[in-house]
Amino acid sequence: HGSPIADRFDFCFFMGDLNYRIDKIEEARFMELLNDANFEALHVHDQLLLNTSAFQGFSEGHLAFPPTFRYVVGTDRYDIDQRHIPSWTDRILYSTQSDCRVINYDSYDNISESSHRPVWAAFELRIAEPDALWDAWYEGQSKLVARLNDGAKPQRAGAHEPRVDHKRRDVASAHKSAASPGQGTSATCAVM
Repeated sequence: HGSPIADRFDFCFFMGDLNYRIDKIEEARFMELLNDANFEALHVHDQLLLNTSAFQGFSEGHLAFPPTFRYVVGTDRYDIDQRHIPSWTDRILYSTQSDCRVINYDSYDNISESSHRPVWAAFELRIAEPDALWDAWYEGQSKLVARLNDGAKPQRAGAHEPRVDHKRRDVASAHKSAASPGQGTSATCAVM
């Protein structure tokens, strides 16, 4: 992936006002594309989409909603000046080591208390089955106990076995999905 932080996690979400702008477009052309809801044509002017070295290893859902900044507070009108064309400054990026699908990526147009419109995304994530997580944890704990016991005086068998809470394992097993073995469990995640 190329991201030292994201590579440490199965799923990593990065969101906020990233301050990337739409540039190199005349205001009249911008308004024409906006009125036609032709967001695809605006993508070629979006700094983040053009900057392939920024946020390496991260992806983004499809920008199929109006730019989220800069509105006149309390209205649905953009605050356009010569320096700043309205832009998608507010973004949600994600990096994954597992299956992840963007279900929806949009903005809340009805929240107007700021010059920004908040964005949200819903994801479908594929996570390991609870039994697989439990087995991996138990195996790791067993190896840790074995390493700690290296060189120690022999003790009765089982003296250093990790304690297993079978009730907890039963709960984890009860949450197992109907997915085929080894495919994991499907979960949804909303990010705002």
